[in-house]
Amino acid sequence: VNMDTKVVSSKNQIVDKFFKIKNENVYSHETLNKNIVNKIKKNFPNNPVICFPKGINKNINNFIKEVNPHGISIDYDVSLKKLNLNNNVVFQGGMNPKFLLGNNKRMFKEAKKYLDFFKNKTYIFNLGHGILPKTNPENVKKLVEFVRSYNL
Repeated sequence: VNMDTKVVSSKNQIVDKFFKIKNENVYSHETLNKNIVNKIKKNFPNNPVICFPKGINKNINNFIKEVNPHGISIDYDVSLKKLNLNNNVVFQGGMNPKFLLGNNKRMFKEAKKYLDFFKNKTYIFNLGHGILPKTNPENVKKLVEFVRSYNL
């Protein structure tokens, strides 16, 4: 990775959608991401680094420990029950976008699951991956209103 390029954003997000393919070789994957994160931290010390190791699932705690990003985006396959919150990482994401396709009660219940789980941790509510094309914009609006009004 050539770090000589100029960064124009205030944060850097490393997205690794190929983790499932490389899953057998976790150490190499984490070493690669750790090297990238360390170079960004060194060259751009004022920019937070967020990693999105999509598909990491059960290896997320080891990834956080080894790579040590400022933030971690989680997809909807990460088990909250197995997630270690004893670290300085800011979490974001997690909710499966399919819940915006169904009824509001189920959507709010799923959002509440994430808000409650991360209530004592710095957390950015977000979907585990983008909004689906079939999503009714009204459901997005209702979800945003629910999250904003939720009593943490």
